[in-house]
Amino acid sequence: MRRTVVRVLAVTALAAQTACGILGDGTRPCTMIYSPAGISVEVAPELSAGATASSLTVCWDAVCRRGVPRPRELAPQVRPWPGFTAVDDLPGRPVRVTLRLTDAEGGTVLERRTTLTPRATYANGRHCAPGGPQAHLAVTADGALITG
Repeated sequence: MRRTVVRVLAVTALAAQTACGILGDGTRPCTMIYSPAGISVEVAPELSAGATASSLTVCWDAVCRRGVPRPRELAPQVRPWPGFTAVDDLPGRPVRVTLRLTDAEGGTVLERRTTLTPRATYANGRHCAPGGPQAHLAVTADGALITG
């Protein structure tokens, strides 16, 4: 009977660890939090007010991916305008980026190019496996780009 209780407790403890995630360094848990590869975009209110659409093109080697920075689930009145473009195969090395904002008539509000380097993300801390590489691109009120 005692062996059965010990086995049940051991299996329960193992199941609890599995349900909560795996142990990254043996002492702290690593959950299964998803950290997608991609580029976040933040546009100053002065520019985002006149923009109705956007596109982000990311290139490396002979590969280019084009996406639309999807606004996060925020109220429309929240400024500055934030968005995220998922790029599943984004490398963790320098990439060329082109951000384009257009108005309701299709006219260009802003078009800027820069190079930035996506970095691995650690949603659970560095003791766990890295998530997808990410980078941040901010556009100031005067149209300057800040990368990070």
